[in-house]
Amino acid sequence: MKYTLSPARSDDIETVFRLNKELIDKYENTDAIDYQAVLRQVRGGIEQNIHNYRRVMCAEETAGFVLVEDHPDRTELDDLFLFPEFQNKGIGTALIQDIIKASQKPVFLLVFIENNVAVRLYERLGFEIVETFRGTRYRMRYEKR
Repeated sequence: MKYTLSPARSDDIETVFRLNKELIDKYENTDAIDYQAVLRQVRGGIEQNIHNYRRVMCAEETAGFVLVEDHPDRTELDDLFLFPEFQNKGIGTALIQDIIKASQKPVFLLVFIENNVAVRLYERLGFEIVETFRGTRYRMRYEKR
């Protein structure tokens, strides 16, 4: 399935926050963190950066959201969310491959260790685990060879 990207809008903040919160609730050890502080931090980051998010579009329908940040020494894939009805259709794979192709630098991301489907996808696309972050996430890197 083909996709296009379009700018996210301020009315997308709540949806992007909900998607983040769902992952935190599912995969984070919420007993080991200040849950409310984390949620405030996540919401604040989304509110400040919504103009950098992109809607992933399939035809005229929003399939999800992505945030890619360019840094002097790396490209950071900060968020990638696809709604369930758009998962397992090759959209995420194509999007990640396009991000890799567009970057002249290593691509980094954080993924919850327990999110086995995502970890397997990233590994299949050539990402390697470079560290464990806070005991619940992997920091992964794709380096062009």
